[in-house]
Amino acid sequence: MPKMLDHELVQALILGLVQGLTEFIPVSSSGHLVLLPALLGWPTPSLLMLTVLHLGTLTALVLAYRKDMAAILVGMFRSLRERRMVDYAARDGWFLLLATIPAGIAGLVVEPFVSNMLDKPVLAAWGLIGTACLLGGGELVAWRREHTRYIEEMGWTDAAAMGLAQAVALIPGVSRSGAVMATGRLLTLDRAGAARFAFLLGVPVIAAAGAKELLGGDWTAAGGGLVLVAALAVGFLASAAAGWLAIKVLLAYLRHRTLWVFAIWCLAVGLILIRVLPGTA
Repeated sequence: MPKMLDHELVQALILGLVQGLTEFIPVSSSGHLVLLPALLGWPTPSLLMLTVLHLGTLTALVLAYRKDMAAILVGMFRSLRERRMVDYAARDGWFLLLATIPAGIAGLVVEPFVSNMLDKPVLAAWGLIGTACLLGGGELVAWRREHTRYIEEMGWTDAAAMGLAQAVALIPGVSRSGAVMATGRLLTLDRAGAARFAFLLGVPVIAAAGAKELLGGDWTAAGGGLVLVAALAVGFLASAAAGWLAIKVLLAYLRHRTLWVFAIWCLAVGLILIRVLPGTA
């Protein structure tokens, strides 16, 4: 029992750190969580474990943006009461609501297919390559255009486009934050502003997915007992801590630097994995 517990805790710790970092750094958390166990010979993480890891990053988001989220809720309530857009916080709230709709619809329609993809690591490798193309393409388009718009200049069509990009990220290997940021760059929005919108956009999606699994998931199928509870706790804490750090570091990085380093990483990892994964060479 102690050896099994130690092994499960180490796996949960590593998976939590990977999830926390890659949920916000645009290199695809789903891709890394599928590919890492495949390379190390670990079993594919259960849907319950994946959900708890995502709830860890949700906690990081709430802690990092608690003031912004409170201002958004107050602003939306005031705009409903006064029947006008009272401030930027209210505008952000309605833009986020609009952008959430495509992912919500896509999640209901394609969820069974996405769940089946978790056992096919090669698809996640191709998803990483797709993420690289999105990030690189976004930077190329923004570079060719002289004017960069600040996030305060975004409109309804910008929000809808970034919402559609988030829906595409249901495919394993496609980074949710990366797809939204890349779309923001395609629309010539500034990197830090697009990243902030991407992070806030993840709150309702992660929360809805987590609530659905926790309320309707099969805990007994995941193993049960002390081993499961301890592993879930370690994974959650590691994911929350790493996620909070990733948010702070990435926002500081994007104020002065591009997304190219993440595009190169995704491309390199995807190509290497296609080569080394069993049955893909």
